[in-house]
Amino acid sequence: MPTLTPEQWQRVSSYLDQAFDLPHSERSAWLVSLRQEDADLASLLEALLEEQQRADAEGFLQISCLS
Repeated sequence: MPTLTPEQWQRVSSYLDQAFDLPHSERSAWLVSLRQEDADLASLLEALLEEQQRADAEGFLQISCLS
């Protein structure tokens, strides 16, 4: 996971919220559009979203039921 400074986090957090609100099918197009405005920001968001997908795939923060 990329290490973010407080300033980077403040800059990226609202965009990350937007990305999470979008359906997965729309995120790629949104990132392409953002990349045209700010390539560094789009790359950082892409890295964070990929990390989140890996964590989800590994079951991070998922509760398992013990029977």
